[in-house]
Amino acid sequence: MGRRLLVVLLTWSTLLVGTSRAIDLPGLVVVAHAEVAVEQVSAQELRRIYLGKATRWPGGQTIRPVMLQQPEAYEQFVETALDRTEENFSVFWKRMVFTGKGRPPRTFDTAGELAFYVRETAGAIGFLPVGADRTGLKVIVLD
Repeated sequence: MGRRLLVVLLTWSTLLVGTSRAIDLPGLVVVAHAEVAVEQVSAQELRRIYLGKATRWPGGQTIRPVMLQQPEAYEQFVETALDRTEENFSVFWKRMVFTGKGRPPRTFDTAGELAFYVRETAGAIGFLPVGADRTGLKVIVLD
């Protein structure tokens, strides 16, 4: 009984610590369509968006998450912001697709393509290298 309680307590403390930490994405910036109704998102909210668990912005607009496929940026975002390995993230989405429960975020090969899509698509959210052109995009603060 004591060991089971210890496991439960350790699990809860891990969950609480994991959901309260701020996200540090050096070299990347999270951007959204200019009319998205939020200015900032928490680590937990960002994970929920990219794991298909949060599908609507406040006000009801559909969230359309997208990802930059460039290896370093993609790996950093998945591992740091989503707290997953690339393999774990891929397996998660394969299961979701196979069971009909969702579609993975759309991916783009270049920062320009991703920025254009986010700029033109209501509800879109994505990430870009800090130096990429963000004209017409809303920068989302991570807390």
